Amino acid sequence: DQSLRTWLCGGRIVVAKGAFVAHMWRDPSKPETRLKYPMPTKDVMRNKARAVNAWMGNFVNKTLSFPEYSDFRAGQWSIGDMENFRSVQQRLKCKPFESYLQHFSHIYVDGGLLPEQVFQIQDRRSGKCLERTPK
Repeated sequence: DQSLRTWLCGGRIVVAKGAFVAHMWRDPSKPETRLKYPMPTKDVMRNKARAVNAWMGNFVNKTLSFPEYSDFRAGQWSIGDMENFRSVQQRLKCKPFESYLQHFSHIYVDGGLLPEQVFQIQDRRSGKCLERTPK
C-alpha cells in the first residue's frame, strides 16, 4: 500500500547513499526468524484486499478473482470502509494504477513479466482445466 501510494500520488522512492534495505524471510529451520506475535491470515488477506481495492483500479476484479480472495467475493469477509482511501486519492490527486505500469514498463513489459497471451491447460478427456489454489 505505501509504495503504491507513494508512486501514484506524486512521490518517489530513492536510494539513500550508504543505505541498506533488506527483507527478512521466515525460515522454519532458523528460530531467530520465527514470528514473535500472532498474525491471523484473515487480517493479512483483508489488508491485501484493501490495498488492491484502493490502488489497482481496473485490475481490482482480476486480482480479486484469485482463489485466495474467494471469501471476499462470497461476502464472507469484508474489506471494510474504503472512504479514507478515496479522500486521500482525491486530496493528493493520485494517478490510476495504469500509470504505475507505464512508469515501470521497462520492468513489467520489456522484462517479459506480462505475457502476450494467457491460456489454460485443459485435459482433453475430462474437459477440466488446471486451476491454481491457495495453500
